[in-house]
Amino acid sequence: MAGLTGAQLLRGLYVAAMLSCAFSDYYDPESGGFDHDAAAGVYTALITGHVLGLGHQELVEAQRMAGAMGLNPNQAGEGVITDWKHCTYASCAMRGVNAAVMAQAGFQGPVDIYKGAAGLDRFLPHVDAFMEVPPDLGRIVFKRWQALVFCQTAIDTALELYPAFRKLDAASVSQVDVWAYHMAMVQAGTADAASPVSRAGRTHSLPYCVAAALLHGVIDYDTFGDQAACSPELTALMAKIVLHDDPAMTKAYPDKSPCRIVVQAAGASPLEARLEYPKGDPRAPLSDADIETKTAGYLSELVDPQTARRIIGRLWTIEEEQELGWLLAPLQQEVRHG
Repeated sequence: MAGLTGAQLLRGLYVAAMLSCAFSDYYDPESGGFDHDAAAGVYTALITGHVLGLGHQELVEAQRMAGAMGLNPNQAGEGVITDWKHCTYASCAMRGVNAAVMAQAGFQGPVDIYKGAAGLDRFLPHVDAFMEVPPDLGRIVFKRWQALVFCQTAIDTALELYPAFRKLDAASVSQVDVWAYHMAMVQAGTADAASPVSRAGRTHSLPYCVAAALLHGVIDYDTFGDQAACSPELTALMAKIVLHDDPAMTKAYPDKSPCRIVVQAAGASPLEARLEYPKGDPRAPLSDADIETKTAGYLSELVDPQTARRIIGRLWTIEEEQELGWLLAPLQQEVRHG
């Protein structure tokens, strides 16, 4: 849309990372009953406005309009989780992009969108200062798996056990104990997580993620599909998973996001593993190969393997690219699923 070069895209991504982290540091939407993406509309308006080259007042108007377009309530993450949960950020981003384009066209938004009587600060709990300390981008956790961030360490811990687990008869397993910190339990260990009914629900379920990792030794897009979810073996193993809200792990969070898993099986010694961080944490970073594998997995839904390898190769030197049509091409096609 903006005709960016690779270098301009990288600068835009830097602005996007700084703003998204700054707003996440400032607001705590979930404690006020809103989805954690609630403020994304406002900062995506700023990101889009920056990329479009809007002036100061136009950026102000873009924020005002984005703030006036509504907040996402946390209903998407409560109780039965449907696939709309995977759309909450996208819906905010659409509003942000629309607001920036409208501001570019000369529209004005309502004033006092933050501090006013109906401003965001009234509805979203927040800290005292915004950007007083700039975000440290070196502390960002990159998710390795296509699942909720609070399931990442549990998946990695289960994968540590997979080589030994696959030697067992799954039917002989009597119990799988999973210890984790309180936030992981609140987000992915609810009663509904025991029997998720949608792809999004499965990606937000500790029992599902742990069972799938133990049984298959891999987590990918197909892991959370309806066909995989219908496996009697997976359903049976999920029923044997017992979650434990560990006070010591809760105290360690958010500096650490630990998980411990113990598998009990008849006629075998217990299997046990514990990790303090997920793969993708700055203290356990993803390798270049990990990043390429994850990217190739996403691209496999859109292009053939040869094209995927070519795109990945160009991404590593994207600052040298003068146009990005090749990057957008996979998204500019009609793709049908099912």
